[in-house]
Amino acid sequence: MDAVRDSFAIEPGPDPHLARTRALLRDHPEARALIGPSAWSAVVIVVVSVAQFGLAAALGAAPLPLVALVAWFVGAHLCFAAFTMVHEASHGIIFRGRAANRLIAYLANLSLIVPFAERFIVGHIQHHAHIGEYTRDLGMPRAREAAWVGGSAARKLLWLWLHPLLFGGRVTWLLRDRPSPPGWFALNIGLQVVTTAAVVLALGWTSLLYLALSWYFSAGPHPVAIRMVQEHVILRPGQHTNSYYGPWNLLVFNLGLHNEHHDLPTVAWHRLPALRRMAPEYYEHLAIAGSWLGTWSRFIVDPRQSLWDRTLRDQAPPG
Repeated sequence: MDAVRDSFAIEPGPDPHLARTRALLRDHPEARALIGPSAWSAVVIVVVSVAQFGLAAALGAAPLPLVALVAWFVGAHLCFAAFTMVHEASHGIIFRGRAANRLIAYLANLSLIVPFAERFIVGHIQHHAHIGEYTRDLGMPRAREAAWVGGSAARKLLWLWLHPLLFGGRVTWLLRDRPSPPGWFALNIGLQVVTTAAVVLALGWTSLLYLALSWYFSAGPHPVAIRMVQEHVILRPGQHTNSYYGPWNLLVFNLGLHNEHHDLPTVAWHRLPALRRMAPEYYEHLAIAGSWLGTWSRFIVDPRQSLWDRTLRDQAPPG
């Protein structure tokens, strides 16, 4: 059996998506018609928010085991859907104009309890601009994480449980020199504080616990969270990004089509399948991630898979 990797794969050079984007638009200029905002995402935000707060209200007097089960089987998916819409807003493809997209992102953030939307907007654009750069890409695990986790199934499970906290620390560190506009940052936090207080006062602490567990599961110990491994794990040397084309895309609004998204980040979620159909020669030869459940279980139990399985585009000393 192959030994677990003990360092990141280093492949200095430009972002490979840039060349593919230029070539794709040259060969398929009709793809430009897919670019642009889609207000359908705002409809999704409203529906998901109403559903999540409605469930929180219905579970206000429920026993805690039932609260946890509903949070796992339903709430985590609703939270991930809300997160996906924050992701859409970060690319400015819900409405025209930065202010409108920021405001709709904050609305999508309300049912997620943690006020992350503003920092995510800043950090996610940095991820696209500096994919694979250790000192700039928020998606790159820290070397300390990878070294500690190794190929151990127990430590991978623990890493998944701790990931919401680890990612928060990564955001704080890597964005320390990229402050958010103070007014927008304060508005994001203020809206979350008011929403949290309203949930407690109107629905009770059990309802707040349901919302908190839903967010926590969606960000760490849940199959939907395996996308943080699936999207950029090394499936084939030289391939920095992977797509997933299975049925979970119906629940996560095509976030699995990640190569397509990195090639044209301003194509809205419901237009990404059309991009793949329009330019199949750019995607059919790429390695793809299979079942999310299978990816999740293999990542945990296969000692050859680890957090080191990522491509580093700069040679900054790991830390």
